[in-house]
Amino acid sequence: GIVGGYADGSFRPENNITREQFAKVVANFMGYTEKASLSFTDVDPNGVLTPYVAMCVKEGVISGYTDGTFQGEHHPRSGGNHALPRIQAGHDRNAA
Repeated sequence: GIVGGYADGSFRPENNITREQFAKVVANFMGYTEKASLSFTDVDPNGVLTPYVAMCVKEGVISGYTDGTFQGEHHPRSGGNHALPRIQAGHDRNAA
């Protein structure tokens, strides 16, 4: 599915979403499969959510910071509103 729960079987809709989790939701929703190579200094190459970050970076809907970090545990600024136009553009491109 597009949105999953936690390992203990809970869903926790009241929790804030992290940037890594946001990347997973977007990648699943959009059906992304191609990954960019990542050079963020704070992303575990073997992390569970790393492939989704790589997919969103490849599609240009999410990026890192000028200091070379991704800060995946932080919450998206403005609820991800900066990424929404890029997601919509990708959706329109994929629908054509």
